[in-house]
Amino acid sequence: MTLRDIFALGAVAILTVSGCSKKEEPPPAAPKAAAPAKQPEMPPSHPPATGAPQAQPAPSAPTPAKREIMVPEEVKNTWKAVVLQVTDKSTNTSQDLTVDVGQTSKVGGLDITVDTFLPAFTMTGDALTSSSNETTNPAAKVTVKENGQEIFSAFLFSMHPDVHPFQHEKYSIILKDFVKK
Repeated sequence: MTLRDIFALGAVAILTVSGCSKKEEPPPAAPKAAAPAKQPEMPPSHPPATGAPQAQPAPSAPTPAKREIMVPEEVKNTWKAVVLQVTDKSTNTSQDLTVDVGQTSKVGGLDITVDTFLPAFTMTGDALTSSSNETTNPAAKVTVKENGQEIFSAFLFSMHPDVHPFQHEKYSIILKDFVKK
């Protein structure tokens, strides 16, 4: 055996021994104590928070701008009234109630006012109006009061009765028809 063979065997032995030795992982560090919860920052006018942190209310969505209702003269001069179908849910009976635009009618304990009728309801950036005098998307702005308290004020859509429906424990109201002058 030559000196070179001895060095080669020695190098192999060293690599074998070091490659086979089990590497010890260091033990996991002990868990650290949780840092105290940071208090939410308050505006300068707000008194400092004391005690446990309190939940902050979720930011509310921006309120959409109130749109003006614009009724074209042609529409005002053509349409007289709307027909509302009022259903008493307790007896499952319905009646048609014709209400002139701008007028109020009573049914049961409800005062129903038809504020506006738009035969082709359309919404622009700042207005609610009628794009024509054809009944392509008829809608009536209706206000309902019960015992003097307003309980509903929105558009009822004849072709889409599930959009902004009147919700009440005893009555349902839908826009059924429209009456020309």
